[in-house]
Amino acid sequence: TDSFKSSRGLRQGDPISPYLFVLALERLGHRIQDLVNNDNWSPLKFGSGSAAVSISHMMFADDLIMIAEATVDQAHLIRNVLDDFCNKSGQKVNLHKSKVFFSNNMRESNAQVICDILGVEQTSDLGTYLGAPMIHQRITKTTFSFLIDKMRRNYLVEKRILYPLQGVLP
Repeated sequence: TDSFKSSRGLRQGDPISPYLFVLALERLGHRIQDLVNNDNWSPLKFGSGSAAVSISHMMFADDLIMIAEATVDQAHLIRNVLDDFCNKSGQKVNLHKSKVFFSNNMRESNAQVICDILGVEQTSDLGTYLGAPMIHQRITKTTFSFLIDKMRRNYLVEKRILYPLQGVLP
């Protein structure tokens, strides 16, 4: 029989790689939720009373958005959670692609301290996520008008492709 060389880890492009990554990210999500449940992590809260909703993180594929109160303690907690995740999973966070966003009422000096703790840059524009704008202002009629226009154009194109002879008599 032929011999082969074994190595640690997966090769790039290995079909099982995304599944293992999702499992690792799922564990990170559980860790964050445990911290929220134990009142260590301060998530963003919407509403009040029994209708209140808390958001601490959002994940999709290989993207992660972490949401917490903008304090030095929370920044240290986030940094520790990420460092622990990286050490245990072998994954690395690309700090060059990572950004932190603060509300308008955050003092610049405090924001800089938090950015230094996290090792990431501050941004004033959240950009888009899954093709939709990540907005931090009041939603108006024109906010998503570009998506509605795009859907209308796609609908008309598909309608012409699927029903090219509609209305034509033999």
